[in-house]
Amino acid sequence: MKVENMINSRGNTIANQFIIRDFNRTCFQSYRSLIAEYSEDTTDLKIYTDWDYSRTTMKYLKQFINEETNYTYENKKQFEKLIEENENIIILCKADEFWKKLKGDLNELCF
Repeated sequence: MKVENMINSRGNTIANQFIIRDFNRTCFQSYRSLIAEYSEDTTDLKIYTDWDYSRTTMKYLKQFINEETNYTYENKKQFEKLIEENENIIILCKADEFWKKLKGDLNELCF
């Protein structure tokens, strides 16, 4: 297993944002929370409960997806479309958040 800090566009390490590589799996961790996991074998992308915790987390999730997976997007609309069109992308969330999102914009995103 290899753990490294994410690197920003200027080439500097980003504190508390980590890429974890283990066999054919790459993960994104923000502080102590696992945010996303990508399998190179299956191209499954699992996005965990804290994916939308803050704008910063979402910024680095986007960087992770664009740089470490075979998926890409530039804005929220493209992100929603990407999820709708790819059955290998799964967003996981807490039960109480599921019911809130079910009534709002993100009902398609949370399983």
